[in-house]
Amino acid sequence: MPGTPIGSSRYDYEYSTGELHEFVPVIKAAIVEGKRPQVYFNNHPKGNGTKNAIQLAEMINQ
Repeated sequence: MPGTPIGSSRYDYEYSTGELHEFVPVIKAAIVEGKRPQVYFNNHPKGNGTKNAIQLAEMINQ
């Protein structure tokens, strides 16, 4: 339909820095235990998932 937005507003979300920081200790603990954690972000048309994935990776590697 013309004028229909791409994707769903339901998935139009970007995690805040604070929300992402909450995941860091859990992921780091899993790595220390020898696990290989996998984190998935929504492939949102605006690229929020990619942006959040990069931010989280940077936080984990600090």
